Amino acid sequence: MPRVSDLAYLAASTRGKIELTLSEDDGQEEKVLAKLLGEAIKNLFEANFELKQFRGLVEWFEGGKTLLTGDRMPTADYVKKLNELPALRTRR
Repeated sequence: MPRVSDLAYLAASTRGKIELTLSEDDGQEEKVLAKLLGEAIKNLFEANFELKQFRGLVEWFEGGKTLLTGDRMPTADYVKKLNELPALRTRR
């Protein structure tokens, strides 16, 4: 299951799947990939969610709370931590 912590590896996995022909400027490829990925993530988010749905979550973080996650965290633990957030608690 893809997780937020997996986004850090998206550029590396994309690099081998698309070919960019750019000038020899260092860092140009990274900038283009970052822009493409940012737009793709934004488009998917906007197609599936409304920003107002996350107001409670934003308020939770603005209240000084944190949530530690990572790519080495088992999915079951990840889901358990997310369910501890009132704004994300899954409804059954």
